[in-house]
Amino acid sequence: MVEIEDVAARFRAGEAEVARTFFSQPRPLAQHLYWLKVQVSRELRNLREIFRGGLTSLVDQVDRGVTGEEVVAEPRGHYYETRHYAMLAYILEGLGRAPVDWKDLDAERANAEWSVWQREEQKRRRAWEKLSPL
Repeated sequence: MVEIEDVAARFRAGEAEVARTFFSQPRPLAQHLYWLKVQVSRELRNLREIFRGGLTSLVDQVDRGVTGEEVVAEPRGHYYETRHYAMLAYILEGLGRAPVDWKDLDAERANAEWSVWQREEQKRRRAWEKLSPL
């Protein structure tokens, strides 16, 4: 457990350092809006995964390998993810002074440089996992 806490602490420290560096100097609103759009679109991807019927299949497995605790925990996690998306979208709308259109964001996300890179990285990982004996 100590090792896990150490890894988590280093991860949090790294995130804090990134935030301190980014906010250490004034940045143009356009840059903030760009990164907010990236994050909102990433959260949108999570929403798509959440609402693809996963809860239905979970309910079908209650008491057949899925515990009551898992049935309670799963929607709770989805609630937090959905709330996170809504909060970020609300901030983006307020700062950008325009409504967020999730379909536009989703289309932008599909072609965004970071999204293309992420898909390529996932392909590399899958290929590596096939080669790696576990």
